[in-house]
Amino acid sequence: MRAAVAVVLSVALTGCGVYSVHLDPPPRHGDRAAAPLDLSVALGDVQSFANGRPEAVDPESLSAIDVDFMRAIGACGLFRQVLPRGSRADVSVDTVRELHAAPMTGGRTAYLLAVAPLAMLVPGFPHPWDYRVTRIVKLRGDVNGTSIPLPEHQLAYDERVWGATYWGGLDADPLRAAEGAYLTTAVRDVIESSRPTFEHFAVAVRAGDVEDAWVASLDAQRPVTTPAGR
Repeated sequence: MRAAVAVVLSVALTGCGVYSVHLDPPPRHGDRAAAPLDLSVALGDVQSFANGRPEAVDPESLSAIDVDFMRAIGACGLFRQVLPRGSRADVSVDTVRELHAAPMTGGRTAYLLAVAPLAMLVPGFPHPWDYRVTRIVKLRGDVNGTSIPLPEHQLAYDERVWGATYWGGLDADPLRAAEGAYLTTAVRDVIESSRPTFEHFAVAVRAGDVEDAWVASLDAQRPVTTPAGR
């Protein structure tokens, strides 16, 4: 009897969860910055959308995103100090995260009709979930309590989640895959494309000069859009 129960449980649990996640292009992992900016940084506001509809980000997710961001941004050495979300930092990183389901092309429709029933019924039969993810980071500075707009950046990438069965893929949160690394990739792109702006801004912060900080923010206000990892 016990053996039969074990077999039933084994079959029932086979295929639960996710087999793998493929990101294209992956977040860019580079060497540490030659010298950190003389600025502190913290994660700011986090907005989330799924297929154009706003979605709330619960406190547990915000905390996990913050931990990932702090670890990734700290490892690349872009800033002098990395602070927890909610801290008063010289630079805050606001982000808008958007998830888009893959379009229903003819080929995808045919695949789903032919294979999806097996993935729904057969334990361990893999099923792909395809998404397009876009992320925007908007940097803003703080000088003596005055908010200063800084350059922003957008990146986009494709994601395929291989669920172990159709139902396994439903448990995945595509936006959480490598989230800290992608946020850091976007911030790194902003810094590398506007390094003189941020060095100028750092001088203004140290001097407490709000007017000069505004001048620095006007040096580079054009958003830069490139694929992640490139």
